[in-house]
Amino acid sequence: MLVLTGSSGCGKTAAIKLLAKENSFDVIEWITPVDQAEDENKHIMRQGDRFEDHLIRATRYHTVLGDCLKQLLLVKDIPNVYHEDYKSFFTLLEKYFQIGREPVIFVCTETGNSRLMHTLFPPDIRTKFGIDTININVATATAMKNVLKRISNTLNSIAGNMLYISQQHINEILSNSIGDVRSAVLNLIFISLKVPEKHLKSECGIRQETLGLLHGVGRVINPKRQSYGNSFKFVHDPEEITAFFQSQSVVFVQFLQENYLNTIRTLEEAAAAADILSLGDVLNSEWRDRNLSKVALSYCIRGLMLTNEKPVTSWNPVRKPRNDYNNMQVS
Repeated sequence: MLVLTGSSGCGKTAAIKLLAKENSFDVIEWITPVDQAEDENKHIMRQGDRFEDHLIRATRYHTVLGDCLKQLLLVKDIPNVYHEDYKSFFTLLEKYFQIGREPVIFVCTETGNSRLMHTLFPPDIRTKFGIDTININVATATAMKNVLKRISNTLNSIAGNMLYISQQHINEILSNSIGDVRSAVLNLIFISLKVPEKHLKSECGIRQETLGLLHGVGRVINPKRQSYGNSFKFVHDPEEITAFFQSQSVVFVQFLQENYLNTIRTLEEAAAAADILSLGDVLNSEWRDRNLSKVALSYCIRGLMLTNEKPVTSWNPVRKPRNDYNNMQVS
């Protein structure tokens, strides 16, 4: 059994599938279903029971869709029921080590010191069952640059009728890069699509600038206002800032959490800002609706800009969020 940890988009699943193919393994992947299922007695099965049934069946029967003699189980999404009832997860691990015959890899999109690792795979459990752990670091800026150059040459040659990736596009993606290779490649393809000229002249308009991640955070925590009588207007539209970072909403909110106190002037404003970011965390934790992450991003950006009426005017470099955000000691 192996636990593979790392940030989102760093290549965990891709590496496993490539190594499995090279070593003649069929990959049996578990994805937590959202629909309900019934057992033979027409009773609704619990999420944990369905997961256990999948593990048992996968180790007893060979897939008819594969062409290899060996197979391994890949679990990218551990059922939420085990996040609270972790003792049941320990019981499941013990049962699998008794009857299971296939290797299992758990993929955790977090750091090695995260809450999930401490809850489901604490040191004593890893030692008891001999579970190995590998942590994959985020892609460095140099590695990301080399990857995007290689991908751009391939895409331009095989999909030149649909897109054209220029060095300007690569630089734009690198300015927002946070080590997430998957997100960087998807965004690179999106901004490089060839759009017919008639669409460029539509009412939607064209963005006149490239907004980097650090500059975006600076515009939120240090908002500038223009007064118009008894009202005001932000120099940088919150809606435009939100539109730039919809694909990185969770990361952008984490950057705000790390840096918002740098420019807050009063204790009341700090308390209000903390409440706004706390609600943003709640919205981002709702995994059943991905659109809520966009709502959380818009809410946090607008809330912080409105709350911080008179930001502290001093030079404050933007700090990167800590990797082990949830690794806090409780006294």
